[in-house]
Amino acid sequence: MLWRILGDFEGDLNLRKYIAISKAPRATAQRDLTQLVESGVLESTGQGKATHYFLKDNGSWAIGQ
Repeated sequence: MLWRILGDFEGDLNLRKYIAISKAPRATAQRDLTQLVESGVLESTGQGKATHYFLKDNGSWAIGQ
């Protein structure tokens, strides 16, 4: 699922975009994004409704593993 969501992803992501892509409920989407930030896949900027997520380009993770 992560590959399908982030595979061709460019630019920034916010909660609303993630919900539209993943079809997940709001609480699940928020939890997913938080886990992706904590695991080092995404970086976040801003707070609350202004939070945006970006792919972290540090080579420390691999999609599909």
